[in-house]
Amino acid sequence: MLVTCLALPVTADAAKRKVPFGFFGSVLPPAMPLIGSTQLDQQMSLMARSGVESVRVTRAWNDVEPANGRYTLAQLDRVIGTAAKHGIEVIVNVTTTPKWAAAHPNNHDYYRLPPKSNALFAAMWRELTLRYGNSGTFWQQNPTIPKRPVTQWQIWNEPNSAPYWRPAPDPAGYADLLAAAATAIHTIDPDAVVVAGGLVSGHDRPWVMDPRDFVTTMLAARPDLRGIIGAVGLHSYAPTAAETMDDVESHLTHSREAVRAALDDLEQAFRTVRRERLERGRVALP
Repeated sequence: MLVTCLALPVTADAAKRKVPFGFFGSVLPPAMPLIGSTQLDQQMSLMARSGVESVRVTRAWNDVEPANGRYTLAQLDRVIGTAAKHGIEVIVNVTTTPKWAAAHPNNHDYYRLPPKSNALFAAMWRELTLRYGNSGTFWQQNPTIPKRPVTQWQIWNEPNSAPYWRPAPDPAGYADLLAAAATAIHTIDPDAVVVAGGLVSGHDRPWVMDPRDFVTTMLAARPDLRGIIGAVGLHSYAPTAAETMDDVESHLTHSREAVRAALDDLEQAFRTVRRERLERGRVALP
């Protein structure tokens, strides 16, 4: 792809472009994967003609893995394949816990609770990466479909809000879940971008933990996330476009500061451990 691009003349429109491909995207409603193939193709075609370059597809974990180790991916196959035919990139987002993976299956909110095992969640992400990633079996089995592998994976949805993480947001708990999923994905595709689940802005909502506080606490709990996640999603829900931009800028600045602080903490921890080992004679002095 890179060689082809270099061989082509640069158009005036391409020269004017200031954002990467996929910057202008859309979110597919949950019902979209359920519609007929003809209608799905028509909708993807309309989006492509309208300038949409990427779509976020959200599926419940139970929809892709209704039982441990049994995967039903026909709907995702259709969506990802149809999007690829129209030159649209797909960001896959999976959220909520199936009853079979629930820590408290008899709780009526079991699907909003984190799973009983992060390893089960990670195994699902591994399978999706094996299916749709750069070397995915989907592309091998469908050679007539233009290859547009999934390279961005978003883990959970709005984990800083009580409606999606019961009984209350838990940055450290989410950090462990995120780390497990990211590690599984990168085992298959080291270049994949793992996105922290879209954090919802507070805007005085009592059931929401401010995204800035959530990111800070998440990274403090797991400083190693700095090396394995590539982005943090934000769901602003601000009432105006101007306030949305202010919201994004504020959270972007804070997230960068939180990442730098996490790196400082990680470096300090390393120095502390090294000093202790030096004092105990476990490593040679330089």
